[in-house]
Amino acid sequence: MIPLPALRAAVVALAVAAASSGTAGTFADPLAADPAAVRVALTLPPGFAVLPGSAELRMSATNNKTGETATAADALAATETPTQGVTLALATPATAQLSALEATVASWRAAHANPQAQITVTFTPCRTSPMADPAGPISLTLTLSPGGTRFALVQPGTTLAGYLPGGAATIEACPG
Repeated sequence: MIPLPALRAAVVALAVAAASSGTAGTFADPLAADPAAVRVALTLPPGFAVLPGSAELRMSATNNKTGETATAADALAATETPTQGVTLALATPATAQLSALEATVASWRAAHANPQAQITVTFTPCRTSPMADPAGPISLTLTLSPGGTRFALVQPGTTLAGYLPGGAATIEACPG
């Protein structure tokens, strides 16, 4: 069996200075988000879908004072039928590793650290049509709350083929 390529979203490094810094407006903090409210919106070119069970949200935070790093990796599940455009949520928000990461970050902030976060979304694409063209654009965003700010995880114009390690020729047909 040939392993399917995993698509890794652009790593978004977010400097997450303390939200209580007195700035105007609401600060969307990925290191303090309600795990049940986190959503990933993904649009693939026509003829592609996300292989069920392959999507994952990975977050890491680094303490700027100590250099210590904490990580979380949580499975994502479709909140609707995975087709060209799909919304993903944490599969098990009540037991998400993200909660433990957030607790660690809260203790760092209590010690006046300003941690930085790295966010990565991974998934394996599959073909729903043998004629699907991986040269089409993708869109990948992260939202931390309903109606909240959407953080773009890939640059506009990014293609599926451009993001696949080793090229798009190995994308297999979706099961079923």
